[in-house]
Amino acid sequence: MAAAEGQSYLFGAGPGLGGIVAESGITVGAGRAWLAGRSGGQSFLYTGSARGGLTSVARLSHEGVAVAAGATAIWVAEAVPARKVGSPRRLLLVRYAYKAETVPRVLASSALSALSVTGVALAVLPGELDVIGASRQASASPGMLVRISRPGGSVLGSIPLPGLPDAALASGSAVFVSMATPPSSSATGTVLEGVEPAQGNVVSRVSVPDGYEPDVQAGSDIWGVTTANGQLVEVDPETGALVHQVLLSSNGLFVPAAALVGTGTRLYVVSSSIPSGTAGPAQPPSMFMVSAGHGHVKASLPIPIKSLAARPGCVALAPGAMWVEGSSEVLRLPFGGG
Repeated sequence: MAAAEGQSYLFGAGPGLGGIVAESGITVGAGRAWLAGRSGGQSFLYTGSARGGLTSVARLSHEGVAVAAGATAIWVAEAVPARKVGSPRRLLLVRYAYKAETVPRVLASSALSALSVTGVALAVLPGELDVIGASRQASASPGMLVRISRPGGSVLGSIPLPGLPDAALASGSAVFVSMATPPSSSATGTVLEGVEPAQGNVVSRVSVPDGYEPDVQAGSDIWGVTTANGQLVEVDPETGALVHQVLLSSNGLFVPAAALVGTGTRLYVVSSSIPSGTAGPAQPPSMFMVSAGHGHVKASLPIPIKSLAARPGCVALAPGAMWVEGSSEVLRLPFGGG
């Protein structure tokens, strides 16, 4: 497993990085880590390079609320200020080409004025069929998926959802979206819905624990964490079964899982620093290695970060490195896949 020692990049500690306030989770594209943040009243797209270091690479026109990586470009959902007082902010989806260590070039942008900036979840399918989930204004349906074309950023179609998306995971030809459904919906509670955007078909709908957010697919199953109680949960979308529900512990105390990444048959889970419902001193954030096939915890060790970001997607894998987003820093851990 990766060593606990790593490089920590404090928000505001490097050249041009004064007072960063992170706005999005962290993602990996073109071998580098990406996140959106604000500094000095301006929004930027930052990258963690392959050789280390957190660098400002692009100034965004508006606040970046979500970032997703495709094969040839990075997508940023930006919140456009309201045109007048009391009006909702609008959503702008911008596609930036990857440029190594230079400012990415804007390839396309799509003004999604029918969507609010609340509940945005981006997912990029193979072939760069891009999907965005968000709430829609003036609609009985609280959420929907919107298909976006890669070349021009135009809207290809939309699919209603029974709830407001919390998180999305692209898998093969489908995108899996977790959401809490309203009482008026035919679905009840929190569900994980699999949709094939090209055909608009719902391929699965599974009842999951409250706060469940999909992070990793291992085989045909999907692993995620529940923000409500910090459990690690494996779901079989074909049968609807909850295959494994794993509780993590450190020094004999329960610690809530916050996010995870996967490689092969191994999952790497980051735990929060705050015990949930237990007495005793707070535990530092830790990294756990879990068997994807059995749900067994193989190893754990503390990581040198003060506290995690309070959002999904705070950990990502890049070649040779694991990136962890904290509330006031970004940590780069050397990673060899062991």
